[in-house]
Amino acid sequence: MILAPLDLVSAHPWQRAVFTTYAFSLSFFEAVVLEALVRKGGRQALILADVNGVRASIGEQGAQRVGKDYEVEPVAVSNGVFHPKISVLAGIDDCHVIAGSGTLTFGGWGGNCEVLEHLHPSFAADAIADIAAFFESLSATGRVRRCAGDQCAVSQSGPLDLVASCIEPNM
Repeated sequence: MILAPLDLVSAHPWQRAVFTTYAFSLSFFEAVVLEALVRKGGRQALILADVNGVRASIGEQGAQRVGKDYEVEPVAVSNGVFHPKISVLAGIDDCHVIAGSGTLTFGGWGGNCEVLEHLHPSFAADAIADIAAFFESLSATGRVRRCAGDQCAVSQSGPLDLVASCIEPNM
């Protein structure tokens, strides 16, 4: 079975979502991804993106909901770029993670030939633990010069807490 990221976003009433990417399209995110999340009752969405990707997307026509209906946090990496493509989707009773090659753009989520892996605690708890460790490293490493700071650490709304809730549903 071929799974498109939007199929999973549209499949459940996710309460919270975190996306990491290098490049992204605000208009794509708002018109497609955010719309699917909101339609199912989604309340919180955060995009962690490379600072250059954020810079390139700021002037994009049609994007009007950033800072109101979702947050974008630039991430700068010393001697490199922020390049992971991870989507964490958490509902009241379920959590799924997508890791793949596609950026948060029209092409990356459908037009291009991309690869993705769908992870769920029932069959990929170790991989999800590795992703939680990655988010933890964002707040601890000296290579990340600018990040969501406390949003990358364990907090009520941070991505590490969100991924940890996939491993420990009763957190």
